[in-house]
Amino acid sequence: MKNSVRLGLLAILVLGVGGGIIWWLQMPSTTPVPELPQAAGSSLSKITLTEVDKNGKLLWSITADRAEYTENNRRALLTKIKGKFFKEGAELIDVTGATGSINQVTKEITVEGKVVAIAKKDNINLKSDRMVWQSEQGLLTSTGNVRLEKDSDQPDRKIVMVGKTVTAYPSRNQFTIAQNVVATAINPPLQIKSEKLTWNTTQNLVTSPQAIAITQSKDQLTLNSNQGEWNTKSNQVSLKGNILGRIPESGIQLETSNLLWDIPKQIVALDSAVKVFSPTKQVAITANAGQANLATQTIRLNGQVRADAVLRQAKINADQVEWIIPAQTISLEGNINYAQAERNLQVSGTKAMINLAAQTIKVTGNDVITRITP
Repeated sequence: MKNSVRLGLLAILVLGVGGGIIWWLQMPSTTPVPELPQAAGSSLSKITLTEVDKNGKLLWSITADRAEYTENNRRALLTKIKGKFFKEGAELIDVTGATGSINQVTKEITVEGKVVAIAKKDNINLKSDRMVWQSEQGLLTSTGNVRLEKDSDQPDRKIVMVGKTVTAYPSRNQFTIAQNVVATAINPPLQIKSEKLTWNTTQNLVTSPQAIAITQSKDQLTLNSNQGEWNTKSNQVSLKGNILGRIPESGIQLETSNLLWDIPKQIVALDSAVKVFSPTKQVAITANAGQANLATQTIRLNGQVRADAVLRQAKINADQVEWIIPAQTISLEGNINYAQAERNLQVSGTKAMINLAAQTIKVTGNDVITRITP
């Protein structure tokens, strides 16, 4: 018969603390209600299983094409399943998978084979090979080839993360993905690599407590650090630790311990001691702090500035410096002190200019003083 009804046949009732598990059987309306087999290995088709808490609120609901109950280990083995997980009556997760099981001892629900789970609260899509749900802890774990993706009304705001494991608390909108993690964003074109990333979708934060590598192709910038944080709403990246930055097109590198990268404004704020150097031009500049403008490819540093030009064996001290990368010029201002060891030469003034293309250094000002030591 094509028409069928839910008969309310109580197949198995497992008592728990203030709750239970009820298995309902879908059967044709003309079929007499059968006696449920109780022997180990008994199976049922077209089955729905649910569990409620002590207040009668739904904890989870699972339908399966087929279920086999093994009484000796109190497990139900399921085929072609669809499930919904709840917390305090509110739906948290929708999940589908090829096979699965319900362990009445550990209270764990396992789903395997092309698993697709959707966190309803913030529309996070999770794909994996295997997933385990622990309703008492509200904990979801996934293993295998995992993929986290947040759907957005704006396709260019899409974020995707891939890795090997996920540990998630969907009620908190917190997802931790680990092992060979790669996160990508379309706009801005950003890629983040780490061994562990935690994504709090409510706070719009992606954090890494360990080594992190960030690449942004638009601004031609790569950054490596001990730890970092990405605000997915403001598109700001904050890094701390041993930071190494590279601008591949120019070959310029920077080292610091604390920076804030405002991606929309294309500004990198360098709030601690910084070193900027060009291995090809053999020039290095250190200072107390500074800022890099990626749009104009200009670096400004201030506070105890020191520039070293290796080819000319020259050192220049100043108050501030501006490095214009396309023009290959470095302008220094304030309390200039130029020293060239090869010629025993010292020059002081108010301004200095280094031309990297011509390999020249010029000191200017109203009171330029030159000293030559025999």
